[in-house]
Amino acid sequence: MTYEEYMSMLKEKIIEVMEKGILPWQAPWKEPFNGAINRYYDGLNKLYLRIVSHDYGGENRFYTLKQANALGCKVRKGEKAYPVIFFRERKPFEKVRKDSDGNPVLDEEGNPSPLQ
Repeated sequence: MTYEEYMSMLKEKIIEVMEKGILPWQAPWKEPFNGAINRYYDGLNKLYLRIVSHDYGGENRFYTLKQANALGCKVRKGEKAYPVIFFRERKPFEKVRKDSDGNPVLDEEGNPSPLQ
């Protein structure tokens, strides 16, 4: 899923709950966190997972399938996965230039060159 697709999905979900009279940034939902590593989500993930947790009665614990399996949990039939955005070093993902083989083009210091 691309960043643009994620943002479109988030926008649609925000509109959906606002049409129900819910303001997702003011709703009294619990903060979403990853139950396997006991870490709270932040940024857009926090907002998105707050909104989708409403679909499940306010459940605020989220796991990857791999984490759930490692903990011996069973994923119920019909459960859906919700995508999250990962950031490197707490900076948004940046698109980088790639060469004809699909490898990142590096600058003089060895860092990936961003698209301009």
